[in-house]
Amino acid sequence: MALETNDICKEARVACLGWKANTTGDTNPVVTDYTVQGGAAPEVGLAYCRVKMFRGERVYEGFFMHALQFSDGNESASTKQKQISWNHPSMNGTGIGCYLDGSGDVSWFDWMEFESYDDFETGADGKFGAQVPS
Repeated sequence: MALETNDICKEARVACLGWKANTTGDTNPVVTDYTVQGGAAPEVGLAYCRVKMFRGERVYEGFFMHALQFSDGNESASTKQKQISWNHPSMNGTGIGCYLDGSGDVSWFDWMEFESYDDFETGADGKFGAQVPS
């Protein structure tokens, strides 16, 4: 799974990649930089919502990935005839199957339909026990 980093907040990106924050003391403004260490990124759950139109009605599809491990993608730029072109940086996630119950079946993700985005947020909060970042 590729996730454009322009689409998520900084806190979610930091959590997915396992970066460690180094906040400097009394500078104005406060500067936070991150140390990328050699260990593997943590396994994280991820929920996202896709809005679709179906027979003239808006449908909210929720995807709940149980465990993903992300790596930072590449960011690059190119120039041609006095113009610069940037690509959208992305993170690449590898899905990890999970045993969620005693059935012996491996689960990768859950998919659900919702009537509103608020219903999706409530569902995600219930699945992961944490608030969905904006």
